[in-house]
Amino acid sequence: MIRWQDPDHGLVAPGLFIPVLEDTGMIIEVGRWVVQQVYADLCAWSARGISVPRIAVNVSALQLQRKDFVDSMINEIQRGGNRPQWLELEITESVVMAKGDDPQAVAAAATWRDGDY
Repeated sequence: MIRWQDPDHGLVAPGLFIPVLEDTGMIIEVGRWVVQQVYADLCAWSARGISVPRIAVNVSALQLQRKDFVDSMINEIQRGGNRPQWLELEITESVVMAKGDDPQAVAAAATWRDGDY
């Protein structure tokens, strides 16, 4: 889960700013930035000889609903050196409950789960 360090108020709980990101649609760009940053950090660690763990990244309902979700994740994996084993996408129960009947969301989750990318 992403954290926000506000210079005036300190650490802001994700429950306070994630809904704003989702309501404004900014969650798409922030989600993309998170995956880019994860891969940048993991590549840097690997280059230093540090054992690289699998990192879990939360996926929002808005991200999962996008038709280009799987393609955008594939693009980020390729940009990150084609190491999909470093990335675990977490789809929360609330996303499944809220979007479980959305064919696009279900297809994206199944494609990712099955490695059909």
